[in-house]
Amino acid sequence: MEKKHYYVALTGAKKNMGDFLITKRAITLIKSIKVDYGIVTLNSWERLDDKLDLINNSRGVIILGGPGYAKNMYPGTYKLTKNLDDILVPIYYIGGGWYGQSNSQKDIDNYFYNETSLRLLSKISESGEFMSVRDKYTKQTLKNHGFTNVLVTGCPAFYDLDYIEKEYQPPSGFKNIVFTPAQHKKYKKQSIKTLKKVLEVFNGAQVFVSFNRGIGFDKKMPNKVDAKTTTYIAKKATQLGCNLIDTSYDLKRIEFYDDCDLHVGYRVHSHVYFLSHKKTSVLINEDARGVGINEFIGIDGIEAFKHNIFVCSMMKLFTNSRINRYIESKKWQVSLNNDLLNLLEYELYKIKSGRLDKYANASMKISHYFKIMQLYIKSIN
Repeated sequence: MEKKHYYVALTGAKKNMGDFLITKRAITLIKSIKVDYGIVTLNSWERLDDKLDLINNSRGVIILGGPGYAKNMYPGTYKLTKNLDDILVPIYYIGGGWYGQSNSQKDIDNYFYNETSLRLLSKISESGEFMSVRDKYTKQTLKNHGFTNVLVTGCPAFYDLDYIEKEYQPPSGFKNIVFTPAQHKKYKKQSIKTLKKVLEVFNGAQVFVSFNRGIGFDKKMPNKVDAKTTTYIAKKATQLGCNLIDTSYDLKRIEFYDDCDLHVGYRVHSHVYFLSHKKTSVLINEDARGVGINEFIGIDGIEAFKHNIFVCSMMKLFTNSRINRYIESKKWQVSLNNDLLNLLEYELYKIKSGRLDKYANASMKISHYFKIMQLYIKSIN
């Protein structure tokens, strides 16, 4: 049977702004190169057994970015079908990343994909000339499992076709600043300390606190931990005089980013958005996802997780809840956060004083890797 002129794209966009940005940018990239083919979008977290006719009549399945190179990639992150062999067409993955806790060699070497995930990875490897990844750490995890045809393309969200040819634009001032708090609850107090440092360094600036996964409880996607964390941060940020912006579900909610001079915070794809529009951004890394993004474009990030390694180690040693509460107490957090805040202050003062060469270099790197991303998409059959 002759295959129809479309690809099936799997999106991870549920609520998080970053997933919507990945989806939009990836589909735009694919359409700009595969101009004769359509795109049918399906949800990556759903089982697809009932859509096999649609899939097997397509040119192939393209998974759209995100940290989906997970240890339980299939059927954990991607449900696909009960029997992977029922998918008769190629499976591609555009600009995916791993989900490492740190970029230490130990964490990389101990990142083992389970047996079912290796079956999916083998299918992806055999489907085309290359496997596309967003950073060198993801490439290393795949290489450790014997996959050698791996191409570092970066995350598709880096490539806004309207900005690829533009040069980096240094901020003319710092009137409006975006701050994104951390996702993980263990960084909620650290997020507020970081926000206070931004307000201190850029005294008088209007600071918008952008919540990429929303604020408080959500009937569509209820998550009690997220609700408590974001409500806590929102309350503290309001007391500090900041504006709160819920940027979940709809990319129109981040259009105000274009009127802002600087992003500082923990959310990877707010960072990527600013850099893709050739603007200034400082990322604080909750885990190795951010480290990989920054290494990819040659920007030094600030690693929050390194300042919590002692806490995490002690938590593993002790199971007594009273001891754990003490370890997580303010006494430990203050000493651990001081190093991070000093690094952040130094970085922000460099930006304020116009020492911005690395951002111009990052802009050129994005343009360079755009050509490699194009090469990968062209290689898709």
